Amino acid sequence: MGLRKLNDLLFKVVKTPIQLADATTSSYGPSGVISKFHSNAQPAKYSAVALALDAIFVDKVVVGYNTKDSVYTKFMEDGLAYECCIDETGISWVGKEPRKQYMMLIPVILYAVSDIYNTDASTELKEYFLNIKNNEDVKQAVILFCDAFYYGFMGEDGHPTITSNPNELAPAMISRSMETGIFKPMSIMSGIEATITEATPSAVKEEEEEEAEKNYIVEYDGWTEEEKLKITSQKYLDTYVVVRQTESIANKIKFRMDRVLAKINSGIEGVEAIGNDYINVLLVGRPGTGKTALMHAISAMTGMPIYTIPFSKNTEEDTVEGKNKVIDGKIGFVETDFLKAYQHGGIIVCEEINLADPAVVMGCMGQAIEYPFIVMKDGYEPIRRHPLCIIIGTMNSGTAGSKQLNQALSSRFKTTYILDDPDKNTFVKILAAKGHPKKLCRYVYTAYERITNYLKDPQQSQEELCENLTMRGCFGALEGIEEGEDPKTAIRNTLVGKIAEIDLETARRVDEHVLDALAEY
Repeated sequence: MGLRKLNDLLFKVVKTPIQLADATTSSYGPSGVISKFHSNAQPAKYSAVALALDAIFVDKVVVGYNTKDSVYTKFMEDGLAYECCIDETGISWVGKEPRKQYMMLIPVILYAVSDIYNTDASTELKEYFLNIKNNEDVKQAVILFCDAFYYGFMGEDGHPTITSNPNELAPAMISRSMETGIFKPMSIMSGIEATITEATPSAVKEEEEEEAEKNYIVEYDGWTEEEKLKITSQKYLDTYVVVRQTESIANKIKFRMDRVLAKINSGIEGVEAIGNDYINVLLVGRPGTGKTALMHAISAMTGMPIYTIPFSKNTEEDTVEGKNKVIDGKIGFVETDFLKAYQHGGIIVCEEINLADPAVVMGCMGQAIEYPFIVMKDGYEPIRRHPLCIIIGTMNSGTAGSKQLNQALSSRFKTTYILDDPDKNTFVKILAAKGHPKKLCRYVYTAYERITNYLKDPQQSQEELCENLTMRGCFGALEGIEEGEDPKTAIRNTLVGKIAEIDLETARRVDEHVLDALAEY
């Protein structure tokens, strides 16, 4: 993310020919030809805005769409296409920013002439834009557009800087928005037949991401067809926002499993191939911080099967060891997912491992996690850990029924990752990755933040109720809005409703003091 000075984008490109005018950038226009916002004695000056206008009207490599609060644009620059959305908060890109920084002016210009930006400056800019489009006094319209942009758009409304966020938009979100008609063609761009035939930014980004993902792939060809079905599809990553912990765990798995595979390829087998390269990891965080989603992302990034084992207060040894049960009138052994992954390799996710009786967990897993790496199948048959078996425990901190892990068991997990609520930008990015409008995501996040702050206020002293407010509730609100509910109603039925499950009176106060005070969307 970066803050760009618009002035730098306008005037750091000097003496570059402008196709629409017999002039170069940083040169002055004819005397007396100025916009109504021009308030000093200097003549109007050609800026890099004119080069952006060349891209729109001469090269015809720009398309524009808009919603009620944002503009989407796609444009060519040096053989590559770039995609972005711009709203009042700045520009969000699919992939990288354009290499020529002044090309960032293209989305800014389209925003300035859109119906979203409705000021005197916009009115004048639209007039000059249409003059160019209709081939009326083009040279004069170009210098006047440059002038009105500088003194009107920038000066009148205080736009000296623009925030630019690379890699913030998911290609899948753009595709869904186009398919569902959320983005509509800009009326002011009608009749300008743009041609964009080269690789799109989404394609470029996908290629880059594919290469990055290959860096995490564990190159093992021993998975059976059944085991391959347990590998999370890489399409999962299209709407998953990678956080720091995700990359760290994926890197750990790649590093350690490559070492294990090297030993296997040299003829070392079984427990000897594991050595010190076993992976036992704990993920700790409150509910809704994305622990399960993170693990599925890890499966997709590494290409390893994933087996999810739910733990509870009723968990017994047979959850790990398997058990005999009556099948078709006969007693037969049922192999658990834990045993399957332990024997044949894969990622074992022990969900909410701290809900189970610590003595039970230690009894059946104590030797499984560390040397001698044994699980007693059905309580008596020793099964050795596969060299490519990874064990990950997840824990919800501070929830009802949770227990502290047995110290001896806890020490066997060499690494513990803490998953906190993401910061505002990441939180909104995660919500928007599912295809919801970014402005709406920010609105729901604002409600979430204000509710949590209200509960944490010393006058309320209800911080424990924040445990019921999670990202899942925010997704629920967004889905309710998508289904046609009023935004406040959707938030009331999800976030406030979760508080009501525990404390109805507090929920009513939140409704009155927070939700009612929230501005209408």
